[in-house]
Amino acid sequence: MEQLASGEIKAYFLPPNVTSLIQPLDQGVPENLKRNYRKKLLGKLIEDLKKQRVTERLKEITLKDAVYWIAEAWEEIESTTLQKSWRKILSSEQTLLVSETLTEKDIAEWKNADEQKEIANDMIADMVENSEQESSDDENYVNRKKITHSEGLNSIEKTIEYNEQQEEATPTILKTLTKWRNIAVKERLSSHKQKNIKDFFK
Repeated sequence: MEQLASGEIKAYFLPPNVTSLIQPLDQGVPENLKRNYRKKLLGKLIEDLKKQRVTERLKEITLKDAVYWIAEAWEEIESTTLQKSWRKILSSEQTLLVSETLTEKDIAEWKNADEQKEIANDMIADMVENSEQESSDDENYVNRKKITHSEGLNSIEKTIEYNEQQEEATPTILKTLTKWRNIAVKERLSSHKQKNIKDFFK
């Protein structure tokens, strides 16, 4: 076992297959992350095979694409998978510590906060319902042209490109836009498959 030391910091190199089996990252988390990442990569490669070959698409993949895919792959890991990874080193029993200084006033404020939250939720629900009603009324007067999946995909890609050039754009915004781009890609592929099946039976 090799060891590097610098002051109070020590680094150890452990050969493969000798790390403890109770470590959280040995409980399937990396496997799930890699599996989700591979799905993103394969989805990109088969996105539109009619226009480009797989080898050509591989050359177009950038480091930025890989970073986005890793972020999305991590978010798609289920919370139960992360919880199970800690079971071997954490007790399943949880002890709730109640402060000795807790008073009846604190409990009353806590209860009132929940009641106020319920009132706020009711107000939000009413606002959403009224907004949907107004939107429904507007649709009766306006006949909107349906945007195709290809048009939507092009618009989202332009929006992503624009936000990447803005200092105000945050990683959260870019990840959200990337998710919508992936949705548009799936919908477009699905519509193409349905069209091809119908043509086949003509």
